[in-house]
Amino acid sequence: LHEHFLVLAVDESFNQASGCSIDASVHFLQNLEKNLPIQLFDRLHQAVIMDGKVVFMTQKQIKEAIATENFDKNTLVFNNLIQRVGDLENDWQIPAEKSWLGKYFQVSVI
Repeated sequence: LHEHFLVLAVDESFNQASGCSIDASVHFLQNLEKNLPIQLFDRLHQAVIMDGKVVFMTQKQIKEAIATENFDKNTLVFNNLIQRVGDLENDWQIPAEKSWLGKYFQVSVI
């Protein structure tokens, strides 16, 4: 998806995800990461859509982009906490204000 993402899913009506299957999936992904020039477990970067392209930014870069108004509450970010394949269509790309970045857009009233 978007030439940057790999989605793993299990059809739980057929088989439930078990600890063993999750471990096997993680090991498979770790092997991919070793053999290809990719990072699959980097949690320090947030994927966002800027100018129609997927960009990976650190929290510091996002704060700087907000300060310079190059990133606002409507900037689309990827919500990698979705639980179902069906959520890819409606809940995977969300406005920054509805993600963990929402705290940067709250207005404090004194």
